[in-house]
Amino acid sequence: MAFKLEYLDNDNSNKNKAAKKRNKIFKTVKEIQLLYPDSEAVLEKIFTTRHLKTDNRCPGNRGRYCRKLVSEYKKMDNKLAYRCSCGLKVYPLKGTPFEHSRVPLKSIIDIMYLMFNSKHGLCATELQRISGCKYETAHKILCKISDLMGLCVLSVPFKSDSIIEVDEVYPKIHTGFGRGHKYKRGTGSERTQPVLVFKERGGITKGFVIDNVNRETLEPLFEKLVSKSNVIYTDQHKVYSFLKLLMYNHVSVNHEKREFVSKEDKNCHTNTVENFNRFIKTSTHRVHNGVTREYLQTYVNRMAFNNSFKDCDASEAISKLIDCLPPLFQNGLRRVKNNPYQAPEWQDAA
Repeated sequence: MAFKLEYLDNDNSNKNKAAKKRNKIFKTVKEIQLLYPDSEAVLEKIFTTRHLKTDNRCPGNRGRYCRKLVSEYKKMDNKLAYRCSCGLKVYPLKGTPFEHSRVPLKSIIDIMYLMFNSKHGLCATELQRISGCKYETAHKILCKISDLMGLCVLSVPFKSDSIIEVDEVYPKIHTGFGRGHKYKRGTGSERTQPVLVFKERGGITKGFVIDNVNRETLEPLFEKLVSKSNVIYTDQHKVYSFLKLLMYNHVSVNHEKREFVSKEDKNCHTNTVENFNRFIKTSTHRVHNGVTREYLQTYVNRMAFNNSFKDCDASEAISKLIDCLPPLFQNGLRRVKNNPYQAPEWQDAA
């Protein structure tokens, strides 16, 4: 499935100064290919990143006395694994979203670059035409990378004393009821699915697909993500009234009275999160021609990741995705069952 990325220069894209500045720091396809020339380089990057999260010592295969450095491991021929002199095999892809994937690692990096570079979004049909793989393979690898993007965004907490804008958006979804079905009007329609968005000014964007917009659903998200030192800006929705009861620093803007910026404080508005919500509707409705309820969270994860790290270049974004992988010896070992050389637990303390 190896393929080459080729783009044509477009002078119209450099009209805006902000676009010119971003294009200077954004990595090109050739630079990404120099950083990751083949699949072995990608595997080495994943192996190095995961073992740095541990104590950098081999846990041993026969007993608990092999404490050699993980950097002394050797790459096994024709296998996506490393081996220690004690016989322990380590599979860097085990416990990751790409464990059972047959797509080459070099192609996965290229797909990450396309997903981060594309402003309108990358669909499975477009990836199928670029790479030549099957539609099911393209769709599956896009879902795995999107899940990794969502994990990367969730792993970064909000800054203390920062301003967080919160708003809900209702993108349309495919229901399968047909054209003759009479849908309800308003926010409670079966045709829409609520998504709650947390947008930190100058920081991370997080989106969650929820079933209902009520206190029982929203309160656990606020307690997990937002601290009492943050300033929360929302609209006049009644569901956010519990924030002041929980002693949050909450300020609302009344959109019904055509008040989009507070008269008392010009810094109080929700225009930033409204802009991101407009991007969710545009991407799901016009670009992807509607999505299903099952895969809506994957689209939200990709858009939240691209919006959170839009000031980074492509190599930094790919590094952030690799850094989200779990430690090496958490799920990446293959031990010998019923090993007679296994040392007792009391000997390890001695």
